Amino acid sequence: MTEMNAPRLCPYCDQEIDSEAIICPYCDGYIVSTPETQTGRMKRLPVVILAIVILCLVGVGVMIMLVLPSISKIDLAANKYTAWVAEIISFPHQLEYSVYLNRGIDYVMEEDYANAMDELGRAIEIDPQQPEAYFSRGILYTMTNDDEDLAIADFDRVIEIDPENAGAFFFRGDTYAYKGDLNQALSDFDRAVEIDPKMVEAYIGRGKVYMRTGPLYQAIFEFNKAIELDPGEAEAYIQRGRTYGRQMKYLKAIADLDHAIEIDPQDADAYYYRGLILANAGRYDEAIADLERAILIGLTERQQKHAEELLADLKE
Repeated sequence: MTEMNAPRLCPYCDQEIDSEAIICPYCDGYIVSTPETQTGRMKRLPVVILAIVILCLVGVGVMIMLVLPSISKIDLAANKYTAWVAEIISFPHQLEYSVYLNRGIDYVMEEDYANAMDELGRAIEIDPQQPEAYFSRGILYTMTNDDEDLAIADFDRVIEIDPENAGAFFFRGDTYAYKGDLNQALSDFDRAVEIDPKMVEAYIGRGKVYMRTGPLYQAIFEFNKAIELDPGEAEAYIQRGRTYGRQMKYLKAIADLDHAIEIDPQDADAYYYRGLILANAGRYDEAIADLERAILIGLTERQQKHAEELLADLKE
């Protein structure tokens, strides 16, 4: 049997009840605790308090686990908000830059080079930390032959802002090649290929340097690589054909130039160089037809002068 606590009398109905009872089971009266009745409960109090403390600690831990991600999200949201505000503040500035940049490019497409130069210059004034306007103006300098040094300076600035800009290295290399600084040109073409191994123009640029410095087999290798990357690039066939011509491999040279014309029937260079090679091969009538066709499409001033002199000799 279960051991019973010492009985006591209910103060309301005088019935014997358990010493630790709070409610009388006979009259439902509330029994006021006495030091004696509190003794048992006091013994259990530390256990109860400990349980409450443990529950509180668990609750706090759960709250921390729930709140910490929220704090991170709040921080992230705050950072995004700050960036968004900064973007809004700078938007009019960026918009103005874009307007002048795009207008400058439009003028280039319309061959209105004077206005293009003005618009690109204004874009640079508005935001000198953006590379696009420098890049476009550098190309414009090369197109108009205004000043190769200014073009190089613009490409320098692009590379300073964006050191991984393969296009800037290519165009700077092309400008150095035009100036005759072939070592610097080759260095820039090499860097362009390092940044972008699929940049067809850079392989063609390297090949053209090797055409001038030798060895010619290295030039052929570069043009082969360009054709492998883009079989539809007429310029690669033109330059490989020129190289075969210098090696006096006329059939291969003519075949490459034929293919270039198939790709682009309006490429004056293809007709011009095929005309030169046909003349060297003794096929004068075909050479005359190609040179006349090249002049009709449009050659550079130097090329046209040479073509006209050669035509005069061939027609005698």
